[in-house]
Order: sequence, then C-alpha cells, then structure tokens
Amino acid sequence: KIPLHEPFRISSGAVSEKECIVVEMRADEGVGFGEASPMGGPFYSADTPDSTWKALAEQLVPRLAGCEKLRLQDLLSVFEETPGEPFAKAGLEGAFWDAGAQHLGRPLFELLGGRRRPIPSGVAIGIYPSLEELLARVERYMREGYQRVKIKIQPGWDIGPVRAVRERFGPVPLMVDANAAYTLRDATVFEQLDRFDLMMIEQPMAADASRSMRSCSAASARRCAWTSRPSLLTRCERYFGWAAGVSSTSRFSVSAGSLTRGKCTSHACRPACPAGWARCRSSASRPPRDCISARLRTSSGPRMSRLRRAGLPTTSSIRSSP
Repeated sequence: KIPLHEPFRISSGAVSEKECIVVEMRADEGVGFGEASPMGGPFYSADTPDSTWKALAEQLVPRLAGCEKLRLQDLLSVFEETPGEPFAKAGLEGAFWDAGAQHLGRPLFELLGGRRRPIPSGVAIGIYPSLEELLARVERYMREGYQRVKIKIQPGWDIGPVRAVRERFGPVPLMVDANAAYTLRDATVFEQLDRFDLMMIEQPMAADASRSMRSCSAASARRCAWTSRPSLLTRCERYFGWAAGVSSTSRFSVSAGSLTRGKCTSHACRPACPAGWARCRSSASRPPRDCISARLRTSSGPRMSRLRRAGLPTTSSIRSSP
C-alpha cells in the first residue's frame, strides 16, 4: 500500500492510498513486471485488490507456473477459460510483454508498436473542499508542465469550479469527469457547461443509460464520452486493465487512451464491429463526437513472430506480490 500525498476524491468516493499488486515473471534472459491495480473499494469497479489477488493466487498463476515455455496464445487461452478478472489478467500479460521485450532485446514501447516521441501529458484533479484549493492544485500542476486539465465534478460542484478554472487559466485545454454522478434531470448543467469551451464531458451518466447519454449529447455541444459503453464499445474499455491486457485491447481495435496515435472512430471500429460501424456511418457523415478512439498496433516483425510462436523460456517462476 502506497499512501497518496492527499486523498483523491471523485463523485462516488475517495481513496487515500494506492493498493498495488505487482506480478513478477522470470525468464531466461530477464525479469518482467506487470501491475494489477484496481482502485481500492467497490465504488470504482466491481474488481477490488482483494478479489484480484484471489484470482491470481487461486486461478491464474497456478495454471501458468511451471511452464518451460510460455507462449502468448497459452496465456490468452487461460484468460479465455477464466471469466472476468480483467485487472489480474492485465497484470500477468504486462509481465509477459515486459519479459518478452528483454528476451528479444527490444524496448517494450517498440514491441507494442509505439513511436519514440514527446507526449504532452494531462492531469486529472479530484474534488476539493474549496475553490481556492482547487485553483492552487491546477496552478501547481500547470507549473510542473501538464498541458491539459481534467477536473472531477458532481452535483453542486460543477459550474462554479469550471468557471473558476477557466477565468483563472484562460484557454488551457479543459475537460470534466462526473463518474456517472448525474441523471437526465441534470441536463441543464450540461447546457451551462457549454459556455466554458470544454474538450469533453466524461461519463456524466451511468454506463447503461444509453438513452440518457444520447439526450445529454443532444443538450450539449461538447463531446459526452462514455467510460464504458454497452453497445458499440461493449468489449473495448479505455484502460488496459479494464480490457484485460494489451492483446485484448489490440484485438478490439477501438480503445481510447492507448499507447499509439488515435484513428478515426468510424474506420477503427469497422473490423471489430461491422454492425456498429454501419450504424455510425448511417447516422453521421463524420465520426460520432461521443467518444475518442485509438487503435493499438503491435509489432509484426520476425522477432515478434518468434515470441508468439516459440514462446518465452521461463524459469518456472511467476509470482504476485501485494
């Protein structure tokens, strides 16, 4: 458990420490590490550190430990036979890719298809007791070099904070995240937020409130972004942990926030979801504004093929540490 400098508060709860589970995978030519990191408490997701630890210790690790050679397909087969537990699977696969990069003598970002380039960073800022404290945090983070700001909002803490940040910091790229704190009765809030030129409004309502989300999008000129959408993006979550690992994310094609450059939603989702692609194309002449998508491209060179085919020589040591 790693204590945070200060509690991180969102509309549904707060955390004051980070509970980490680190997965270690030893290979002949390196040691790989992966992190299985659901947020503590049930307010963020159905997976918790305790449930993830149990899945690793009792289900996944025992089935993989002792393998002389571990192929990616072996790993994914075990995942497919084990329902749920995306964070546990992401931790294991992260360790596999890390160890595989060392085995092949390549940087991990290159193995995943990334490009070495500066990436401007943004920061997510929680809910504070006062506007003065919020503005002080925003100022500090911008001074540290962050170039985009996302602030958490909830009923009663929305218009005022956004107005204060916009007035103090001018044209800084700004977005808000409600963590499903609103309902359709709050549509006037989204109309008022339009005045502040936001990049997007993230997860204003629950994931299963599709009709309400469409109404929200209609009421606001901003992008209203699902964190998880049960229709078109059913199996494509924003974070690798939610998608149960890198391979799952790359197979689904559509995943906001991935390591590589974003692509047009209407084209990126076509191979993974033809029906959804057709609906997007029939409803708009350009990509829908309610989601921001990207595609993860994994490398396909001879060394990558060797890792997929021949597997990763291990020393029978896969373990998880709290």
